Amino acid sequence: MKPVSDMTKFFCVALVFFLSFSAAYAQYDKEYRKLRLQFPGENMVVLKNKETVTVKAGAKGLYVHSDSYNERMYLNNRAGNSSEFSLNYTPLDSISHVEAAILVPGKKKYKKIKIKQFTTANELSRSVFYDGAKSISFFYPSMTDGAKTELSYSTEYPEPRLLPSFYFQEYVNVLEAEYSIITDNTVNIAWKLYNMNDTSVQFTQKNNGDEVTYSWKMTNLAPFSQEPNAPGPRCTMPHIIVWIKTAKIKDVVQPILSNPGDLYQWYSDNLKTVDYTPSEEIKSIVDSLLQGKTDEIDKVKSIYNWVQSNIKYLAFEDGMGGFVPRNGKKVCDRRFGDCKDMANMIHTMMEYAKIPSQLTWVGTRGLPYNYEETPTPVVDNHMITTYIHNGNYYYLDATGPFTPYDMPSAFIQGKEVMIGFDKDHYEIRHVPVMEASKNTVNDSIEISLTGTRIDGKGKTTFTGYRHIDIAEHLVASSQKQKQTLREYYMRGNNKLLLDSFKLENITDPYKDARIRYYFNLEDYAKTNQEEVYVNMNLNKSFLTEFIPKDRKLEIEKEYAETNVEVITLKIPPGYALEHLPQNASFKNELFGFDLTYAVQPDKITMTNKMYCNAILLEPDSFKAWNQQIKDLQKAFAEVVILKKIK
Repeated sequence: MKPVSDMTKFFCVALVFFLSFSAAYAQYDKEYRKLRLQFPGENMVVLKNKETVTVKAGAKGLYVHSDSYNERMYLNNRAGNSSEFSLNYTPLDSISHVEAAILVPGKKKYKKIKIKQFTTANELSRSVFYDGAKSISFFYPSMTDGAKTELSYSTEYPEPRLLPSFYFQEYVNVLEAEYSIITDNTVNIAWKLYNMNDTSVQFTQKNNGDEVTYSWKMTNLAPFSQEPNAPGPRCTMPHIIVWIKTAKIKDVVQPILSNPGDLYQWYSDNLKTVDYTPSEEIKSIVDSLLQGKTDEIDKVKSIYNWVQSNIKYLAFEDGMGGFVPRNGKKVCDRRFGDCKDMANMIHTMMEYAKIPSQLTWVGTRGLPYNYEETPTPVVDNHMITTYIHNGNYYYLDATGPFTPYDMPSAFIQGKEVMIGFDKDHYEIRHVPVMEASKNTVNDSIEISLTGTRIDGKGKTTFTGYRHIDIAEHLVASSQKQKQTLREYYMRGNNKLLLDSFKLENITDPYKDARIRYYFNLEDYAKTNQEEVYVNMNLNKSFLTEFIPKDRKLEIEKEYAETNVEVITLKIPPGYALEHLPQNASFKNELFGFDLTYAVQPDKITMTNKMYCNAILLEPDSFKAWNQQIKDLQKAFAEVVILKKIK
């Protein structure tokens, strides 16, 4: 047999390479075409999103890091909009080994371009003044229809209690999302799945010698769609939270986050560096505030109001500063602080006044977690001060400039709080949901007719969270209050003109806020030769609150509320009542209205009381809600008819 020549070898190798590349290219092209058909009109699809966390116990403690990989394909000519990409991290974690590449389709092959330039910069947040966050950003060059991107990186977590959540769903289609955690046999973990059931995720557990690998995989996830007024993404997006319960370190099994007590112990340990000693200025302020006061409630109110009025809320978190409040002296000197700083300022002042108070952790309503099910720092994101008096709990949160001391902030209603008493003792309670009767708008209006024009004067009274809302709006728009109020009182009547107004107690949370106003509406009434038709329902804003039939998510309301509108129409001289609309109502335990008419010799009064007792409307209540709106529409269509007296 003749030996094979070098040239023949070359052509054989070249042929194999060409065939394998052609097969790969054909497969890639087939994948692209399939995805275009499967997701018409979509800009991109996530082919794979994978995160693998490794937890190892060593002599110095726990070592935690993760490896992430993300692969995407772009399906139309809008791919260029996604050419810029960034990774964010904080002082509590660090990103390294970032590798990125783009596969750009050509006529016969794909060109792989590795990204070489990465830019690290401080990351600015809209909600946080400073938190030490940074970003690593880069550009995918030649981003085009059919391009494919690859991204991988590693993250170190020095604090093992701060493992992040993993979200399987994104705002685009995801073909495959997988989360894995690898531990050695000395580490005991727990996990909780949110917004999914066990049948929708593939779970596997593999034991390999001294290692255990836990994996959760989901496939073919549709894009996440956030409907208006729905709870936050954590309440609706499928995700997993994993935490370390115990770990064997130096031959001793140590609790990490096995129960709420472990979490509180960590929180308590973080407070050891906080100095509660009041400065001379703080002492002087407290002495001045309490002068002449003997009632303890009055003292607490004075301290709370001073912090609320004199310490500006400014989110300022840097590393463990997100968990540890700054000393009262520093906050007092700066005159600003975040929620923890303001809570500690109240606590420091009350301690000096010899009034017991407790620093308290709480999660806002966007976090659907509780301490028993998920005893990790992800369960809360806010700090307040708790004052207990005669068995009553006061949740003092001075971050809101118009919240009274005896009402919790609206965004923590119904949430659990962890109240710390000392280094070892705590209590978990629920923040109450304020009743609808405490958050009211009462609008009393007198109207008169001049031809088809209505002239009116009104008095609106606000209480509770409705008071807080109107105060925030009017203070924020102090330079254009008349425009703000005109928009508020238009409520479905574009022709309304606000002539004048007077504000009372708007920024005083301990008195009912009032707005007295005068207005007119041209061409509002309808007439014929002998009759005048007047629709007394001036506020038609509620008629737009119909819930679409295809809505899937709950509707979150800031608070329960009651709205009362009393409108009195003076009967013009020479006219008498010809027709009075019927009374109407709709009532159930969650929401409803009661609309009634009353007649006196020279006037007609319509009273409409609407209420909503829920702060979260479930989908099974949507049908009843829409029936309420239909009944309201029908009632609002009725008119009063006045007829000339012959």
